[in-house]
Amino acid sequence: MTKFRHMAKGIATMVPPLEAVRRARSHTGGTVSARYCYGVWLRHLVRAHDAGLDSAPASVGELGPGDSLGIGLAALLSGCRTYVSLDVVRYANVEGNLSVLDELVELFEARAPIPDHEELPGVWPRLDSYDFPRHVVDDDRLASATTAGRVEQIRRAVEGPDGDEQLLRYIVPWHDEHVLADASLDAVVSQAVLEHVDDVPFTHRAIYRWLTPGGWASHSVDCRSHGWADGWNGHWSYSDIEWKLVRGARPWILNRYSCSQHVGAATDEGFEVASEVARLVPPEDAMPRERITSRLRPSFTEKDLRCDVLFLQLRKPAAPTAAQR
Repeated sequence: MTKFRHMAKGIATMVPPLEAVRRARSHTGGTVSARYCYGVWLRHLVRAHDAGLDSAPASVGELGPGDSLGIGLAALLSGCRTYVSLDVVRYANVEGNLSVLDELVELFEARAPIPDHEELPGVWPRLDSYDFPRHVVDDDRLASATTAGRVEQIRRAVEGPDGDEQLLRYIVPWHDEHVLADASLDAVVSQAVLEHVDDVPFTHRAIYRWLTPGGWASHSVDCRSHGWADGWNGHWSYSDIEWKLVRGARPWILNRYSCSQHVGAATDEGFEVASEVARLVPPEDAMPRERITSRLRPSFTEKDLRCDVLFLQLRKPAAPTAAQR
C-alpha cells in the first residue's frame, strides 16, 4: 500500500458520514482474552519482582485498557486491593468483562502456567519460566484474593455504576494529571499504549505524580507502524504533514517515538530505569537511516533502527531527586 492510500484513509475520517461508520465499527482489538490478560499481567509482575520492585502493590493503575479491564481484574485476583483504569475513550464492555473475570478466577485457582511466547508470540518480553510464579504470588495471598466473597465484590464493581470505587475506578477521559491524588498508586502498567499518547512527557509526569515514593511503572511499548504504513517501520518515513493526513480525525494514532526517546522521556521526568528489554529485528529488516524523515532522523540510534518493541520498567525514587527539590 502506498503512502497515498494510507493518507487517503486518514482524510476519509474527516468526512462526517464516513467517520460515523468507522467509529460504529471500531474497537481497540486489545485485551479481550482472559488468557492474554493473565499472561500480560503476570509478565509485568514477574519482571517487577526480578527487577527488585515491590511485587505486591496494593493499588494499581492501568493506562488505556481498551476493550477489556482484564489486566486490572487479574491484578485484583492476584492480591492488589485497588485498580484504577484510565482511558481516553470508553471502550470497556460490562458483559465481556464479567466473562473475562470468570475465566481469570479459574486460571488463578488452578495456578495455571503463564501463556508462553508460542501461545502469545506478540507479547514481550519472554520469561525464564512460565510456571505459575508462586514465589511472587504465594498461596496465602492468592487464597485471600479469590474468596467467593471477594470475587462477588469485584463482580459488583464491574457491573457498576454503583460499584465499589474503593476496589475499582474507571476514569474516562484522564487528560488531567489531577484526576488522581498524588502518591495514590503503588504501580502503573500499560500494554501497547505509550506509543499512542500525543504527549509522552506529560504522561510520564502524570504517572510520576500518581506513584508513591518507591512505586513503579511497567510499560510494553510497540514501536511498529500498526498498519498505518508499509512495513513495520514505515511510519518513520512520513513527513509531519503526511503523517497529519494519515491521522485525519482519529482521536489517537502513533507518536512515532523511538525506543530511546521513550526511555529519555521517562528519565527526564525523574524516573529511574529498573529494567529495559528491547526486542531487536535482524539488521537487514532495519530502515536505512536516510529514509527516516529529516525531523526524526537525528534522534535515532542504531539500536532504535532495530527496536520494534520495548519493555520498560521504571522506579520513582524513594526520595526526591536533586532536580525536583
